[in-house]
Amino acid sequence: MSQQNTFPVIESNNIVHFIYRGVAEDLALNADHTGIWNENPMDQIEGSNFFYSTHKLEPGARIKYRYIKDLEEKILDPHNPQQIRESIVDEVESFSWFSMPEWKEENTENLS
Repeated sequence: MSQQNTFPVIESNNIVHFIYRGVAEDLALNADHTGIWNENPMDQIEGSNFFYSTHKLEPGARIKYRYIKDLEEKILDPHNPQQIRESIVDEVESFSWFSMPEWKEENTENLS
């Protein structure tokens, strides 16, 4: 992971690997492409603290996401400095975000 410059890891034009390393009983991915209210369990390499989830996306997608640790703690991607805050229902929520290679920047006033 130390040689990887950006996270999540984008492979070719449409494959993305979400990677998390840290102490957790379980970890889930909460993201646009999986349903922002859904928590999709991530795979764990047995005997390690390494979690991953691989997805096929549209080459022009921009995705917001976060991790859910141990069924309750919302965690931004510690390896991705790109963050966004959005108003969802009555709360302001924070997410990490990234774009696929063919995404075209149109309106990014909320992105930082």
